[in-house]
Amino acid sequence: VLLVLIVASVLLVCLETVKELMDHPTWSEVLRRVDFSIVAVFTIEYFVRFFVDVSKWKFVRSPLNIIDVLAIVPTWVTFAFQMESIIGTTKVLRILRILRVFKLTRHSE
Repeated sequence: VLLVLIVASVLLVCLETVKELMDHPTWSEVLRRVDFSIVAVFTIEYFVRFFVDVSKWKFVRSPLNIIDVLAIVPTWVTFAFQMESIIGTTKVLRILRILRVFKLTRHSE
């Protein structure tokens, strides 16, 4: 299930680059809601893994877990601060979302 969500999330990041889709209010809202839902699942999954891990410090310092945090934080920051009007910051945060691709490495082992 997580692998499907990771692929869907990467596809959403790609679809957000299609100007015609993002100019259409309905499609842009659908993409935003789907992305938010997927990030919510990623966030829950991260915290579940954190709470069941014996060594919290080792977990937090793990490279793949750092990538996971860097992949989900941009969505929460954008949501929390409604930074849509700050174009440069939003673009940087969206670029960081491509780190979700690296989540695939966790599932390819």
